[in-house]
Amino acid sequence: MVAGDIRQRVPGFDWISGPRSLKSYWARHVESIAIAYSASSIEYANGTLIDAMFDGKRFASKPTLIGELIGRARYVGEEVLSRLRDDSLAQNALKALPAVPPLRFEIAPFSVEEEYYIRRQFSG
Repeated sequence: MVAGDIRQRVPGFDWISGPRSLKSYWARHVESIAIAYSASSIEYANGTLIDAMFDGKRFASKPTLIGELIGRARYVGEEVLSRLRDDSLAQNALKALPAVPPLRFEIAPFSVEEEYYIRRQFSG
């Protein structure tokens, strides 16, 4: 999900296009990054699990779905975030997750726009 998508879908996120805004937001919310990415990768109803979360849906009665969410989040933390230059972000994200086996899944490549935006936010 690129910043433009976030601004359209989440009220109050207009500031996210500013210089270093993504990086500072990431640093403040690192514990939830893996969960958010995982939820955005799971198809649910007519969208994704993160869409359903933003719509206020509850999932306490769906343990299989919760297990998939946490397993995928663990995979994101161990296999994606840990490859960042500053792996303390991955360590903090993993501390916030239950100790479950990672659940491997296909991670979609970034679009050209997403890659540009991320490089701009995190370089130098």
